[in-house]
Amino acid sequence: MQFITTYKAYNQPSPRSIFRHYALNALSLVKAPSAESLKQKRIVFTCFHSYFTDNEATLRAQLEFMGKHFKFISYSEGVRRLTTGEIDDNYICFSADDGYKNFLDACKVFDDYGIKALVFANPKVIGETNYETLKFYNDDRLSHGPMEFLSWQEVDDLLTRGHEVGNHTYGHRNVGNCSEEELQEQIVKSYEILQKHVGSDIHFAWPYGSPNDISQKALDLIYKTGHISAAAVDRHSHYTRLELVKERSYLIREQIEPFYPVNHVRYFLAKDHSVINR
Repeated sequence: MQFITTYKAYNQPSPRSIFRHYALNALSLVKAPSAESLKQKRIVFTCFHSYFTDNEATLRAQLEFMGKHFKFISYSEGVRRLTTGEIDDNYICFSADDGYKNFLDACKVFDDYGIKALVFANPKVIGETNYETLKFYNDDRLSHGPMEFLSWQEVDDLLTRGHEVGNHTYGHRNVGNCSEEELQEQIVKSYEILQKHVGSDIHFAWPYGSPNDISQKALDLIYKTGHISAAAVDRHSHYTRLELVKERSYLIREQIEPFYPVNHVRYFLAKDHSVINR
């Protein structure tokens, strides 16, 4: 019985992922970003999933690069600026999905840069310690080997250190195809559990992240329950005001994993700008 604790054990390269890596290397050379394409008045909400200590050098290189072009802000500050339209500089904030225990290690690095990050967690597995239960859950819901999740004590410790915790559904379900009863559990029950620790300012990010993985019924319930934001995942930055609750809309997070080489990160953040303008 052994949990995955290193990127080397976690990473299982496929022909597709290998091709993607070298294709991005080539694109980042051919389409080298200009300073203008990076330095814009916008908010970039980023997300990652797992961080392992053997990725520390890469994560620090990412943050050094980002720090030259962006101002680091918290997720809640990013949402506040997005909903009020105070987008007067180049801002970036950080979030992680799934609530893995290794978020604690990522925060040790973030703390060195003055970054306050947010983790979207699933209350069903917060504090779960049974190996077989976690093995099944990881395989069934997250499609990889057994990994540990945060405990409630660790959640509270993160909050006291200025980091944030959000709702990622009760048990990592696709809310785009849930029944009414299932939505109550995945959204409302999860919110009520988290509220005891987080308070009322709770952000939401739905599992799998695609617009196809959310329904209007689910989105309405997210805001009706009291969440102050909802989030998807795609290549996108925010340049203009977005009234999330009023419009029943959602923000989009740029996926940047801690193991991405800096040239890939640079390419994504520059490409994002060119796509929006086009």
